[in-house]
This record gives sequence, C-alpha cells and structure tokens, in this order.
Amino acid sequence: MYGLIGWGCDRVFIFSDSRPFIDPKNSQKRRGALYTKQGIERGEMMLLRRMLTKRFGELPSAIEIRLTQASIADLELWSDRFLEAKTLADIFD
Repeated sequence: MYGLIGWGCDRVFIFSDSRPFIDPKNSQKRRGALYTKQGIERGEMMLLRRMLTKRFGELPSAIEIRLTQASIADLELWSDRFLEAKTLADIFD
C-alpha cells in the first residue's frame, strides 16, 4: 500500500506500509535518499503500467499486484521485455 505526503508545493514524498523503520536520529539526507528511492520505484511502476495499458488494454488484477510489489530490478527487466513483447505473457513469464 502506498501513500503520499506532500511537503511544500514542489515536493511529494512516497512511502509504503512496508518501508523500513527510519530512526529519527538519522540525518535528513538519509531520509531524503530513502524517499527518493521509493519515488523512483513508484515512478517506474507507474510508467510501465501506463505503457502496458496503452498496448494491451486494461490489466488483469494479478499483473497490477505484481507491479505494485515489484522491485526496481523486476521493473527494469519488465520494461526491457516490453519493447519486444507481443503479449503480457512475454513480459511477465
């Protein structure tokens, strides 16, 4: 499950319920790096979802779940496969 926290008008930070505990003594830089990593993962997932939907139509719920739970490595692999895929199975199997 993802959520959004907005800080200021030009920044949105993304968090998930499964994120690691952040010690309040950590520097802001470390927290920023964590939010940046999660934001990149979320952005890659959203872009891949959009491309898949454009090519294949509405996505099955099983694919939606896999996208939301994917690691950055999975998202990159699937994005590479997308370029030559003719079916969803070509990407996710």
